[in-house]
Amino acid sequence: MLGASLVQLYGVGRLRVVLAFGRSQGCQSHTLILRKDGKKAVFRNTLKGVQGFRVLSTDYSYGVVDLRLGRAGRTSKTLLLFMGTAPASSPIST
Repeated sequence: MLGASLVQLYGVGRLRVVLAFGRSQGCQSHTLILRKDGKKAVFRNTLKGVQGFRVLSTDYSYGVVDLRLGRAGRTSKTLLLFMGTAPASSPIST
C-alpha cells in the first residue's frame, strides 16, 4: 500500500502524525497525536490503539520506525520506512 505521511513536533514530548493512503472509497487521511512515554524513547496513544511508535534509525533524510498497534486483544507490528523531501513552499492542511 502506497501512501504519504507527515510527522511533526507538536509541543514538548508530543508528535503529530498524519497518514494518507488510497482506498477503494478514495484517498483518506488519519491524524494522531502521540505522547512520549516518560521512561522510554517511545511515543504512544493507547486510546487510539497505538502501543508504540519508536524510531529505530534515522539520519534525518530517512527514518525506520517500529509501529505497534493493539486494541481489544488484537496486536500488529509493522516496520515503516519514511523518506524525507525538501519542505514544500506551502504547507499541507488537513
